[in-house]
Amino acid sequence: MKFNKEQLIEQIKAIGQGLIDNASSMVTDVENMSNLYISISFTSDSAPSISFSTDFYPNTLLNYFKNNY
Repeated sequence: MKFNKEQLIEQIKAIGQGLIDNASSMVTDVENMSNLYISISFTSDSAPSISFSTDFYPNTLLNYFKNNY
């Protein structure tokens, strides 16, 4: 499938609304979070998709640094 401009604009709007609707499920442990990555993929052979991942610092590591540095 080839995109035309209007279709791509509508898909971007839908992805944006999807980000808004799911924002709270993307953010969990913000106290120890170090990074949040959000990726949006548009491919000609499937529906657009959102993927996300987070990096965090384990409590044991944070406690170690607090006590030793």
